[in-house]
Order: sequence, then structure tokens, then C-alpha cells
Amino acid sequence: MFSIKKEILSKIKNHIFFIMFLFISLPAFSAGVSLNATRLVYPQESKSIAVSARNNTDINFLSKFSVTNDDNVPSPLFSVSPPLVKVLKGTNQEVRIYANTSSLPTDRETVFYLHAVMIPAASSSTKSNALSIAYDNIIKIFYRPADLKMSPEEAYPQLAVNATSSGITVVNNSPYYISLNRLVLNGIKVDLSMAKKNTMIPPFDSLSYSVPVNARKGIAEWTVINDLGGDNEFSAQIH
Repeated sequence: MFSIKKEILSKIKNHIFFIMFLFISLPAFSAGVSLNATRLVYPQESKSIAVSARNNTDINFLSKFSVTNDDNVPSPLFSVSPPLVKVLKGTNQEVRIYANTSSLPTDRETVFYLHAVMIPAASSSTKSNALSIAYDNIIKIFYRPADLKMSPEEAYPQLAVNATSSGITVVNNSPYYISLNRLVLNGIKVDLSMAKKNTMIPPFDSLSYSVPVNARKGIAEWTVINDLGGDNEFSAQIH
């Protein structure tokens, strides 16, 4: 009887812990804890690249870093040093990312994702029923081979927008990932979102969009997110 009660209490305790610790996956900035970049480029010739965790809150955080591939599986090609750091309130903490890129394609970029899980430090003044929230700050890492045939700035305006029987297809004939922040077809705005996975066009690939007939002609306007996280705007005729 005592053993059964002990098991029940243990299960209740585990459920309470789960409720008290909420994990939220978000893009690069959330609630005052963030990274100092919205995306990273890892050039082939670099031995490592740096990124910093920023803590603009009045509490301390513990930050755990990892790198995943496009399928959200931990990548054995990347390591972060140190992988776990304290980010004290009002400070920044730099870490370095190292990669073994010998197995990656040399004619195009490859995308990975840096995760920085920000965990608030426990405090003696924290109430037992307080809700703790861990933030998973996620940004893209673009591994960029040397000697690609064009620059990103040359690739952005070269997107081809072609009409189809059900919508339009945006073709990327460059070796770069091109991330769209805005797409307007003949004055009609296309709904873009990471949830729909319709914002980033892989190298030498395309994305198709279902749009009304009157959006399949005229001028296409698009905004590309550049290496620094800024916007570059372009336009061209829909073919």
C-alpha cells in the first residue's frame, strides 16, 4: 500500500514539474534574451565563427547551444564551444561554432540551425508555484563554399517568376538559399510564413504558390533577407 502511494506521489511530482517548466521555441529574439544575429554565414575558409547570447533582463540565464540539420536532427558536423554557458543579467556571452565541412557540397550552400536554449536561473525568492519559461532561440547557419559562381547580391534579382495552371513558381537558379520576406504578384500579396515552409527557396530549386488567376500576370515584387538580416527589394515581369 505504501509503495503504491509513493508511486502515485512520484507521478504527481513529475506532472507538476512539467507544468512549472514551459519550453517555448521561438526565432532569434524573445523576452529580452536573444542572439546578436538573426542568421549566420559559415564560409568554407573559416576555422570557426562566433555568436553571442544577450541577456537584457534582470535575471541570470543558462544557455545551451546545439546545431541541427534541416530535419531538426543534431548535426555531427558542428560543435559549439562552450556548449553550455551562464549569461548573467545585463551581459553578453560569446561562443564559437566549429564545423567539419569536408562532406558537404561545394557547388551550393547547405543550411543548418543553431539552437540557443535560454533557461532562467532558479532564485531563492522564486515562489514554488512560479512558471519558468525556457526560450529556444533559433537562427539559420548557411555553410557557404568558396568560389561559388556568383555573389548573393547577384543571385537575389535573378529569381524567375513563372505562371502555371494553378498559380506561380519562383525559380532559384543560384547556389544560394534565398529567403523571401515579401512576395507581391500583380499587386496581390502572397501569404508567407515559416510555418507554411514557403519562405526559403533552396539552391537550384523552386517553390510553387497557389494564387488567383489575376496574380499570374503583370509584375512580381519580392523582398529578400540578406546576409546581415536586412531587406533587399526587387521586381520583374511574371512570365
